[in-house]
Amino acid sequence: MLLLRRCLIIGILTTAVISCDGVTNGSDVQKAGLDNPLFGVWRAVRYEIQGAEYEQDGLIIITPDYLMSNTVFNADGDSSPDANANSGAIRLEGNTIVMEQWMQLHWRTADSNGNFLTQGDIERIPYRLENDLLIFEFPSGNRYIAERLAYLSATAVDPRK
Repeated sequence: MLLLRRCLIIGILTTAVISCDGVTNGSDVQKAGLDNPLFGVWRAVRYEIQGAEYEQDGLIIITPDYLMSNTVFNADGDSSPDANANSGAIRLEGNTIVMEQWMQLHWRTADSNGNFLTQGDIERIPYRLENDLLIFEFPSGNRYIAERLAYLSATAVDPRK
């Protein structure tokens, strides 16, 4: 039941995000590039920080114009989660997402120097797709690994199709 609720919420959020872009019919969908396999809903599963691997949970939603990511993980082994959150406008340059950070938040329970909230930064995020995995390879050498939950498609935009 919980999985069904999560999937329903993801579907509604995805449809709402795309609708905000003004994409309403099949020809607009093609112009927006929704056939790009990057676009969709991804579940964060692992975060690699300086070679150490941590289980991660959360969602990453990518549309032709926007990216939203909210994730939690436990880097220090205590009961308090660490977190990353990002949202902003994007454009693609090859296999790099160029993102204007409307909001970027890092929360580190064990290292208060690692905590920050910024706005307006431009971040370049190289990525690759392997089967149904999305891998962000940050310039720092850290990596996010996420598994596909849903594609964005013309039917997600216009349910009449």
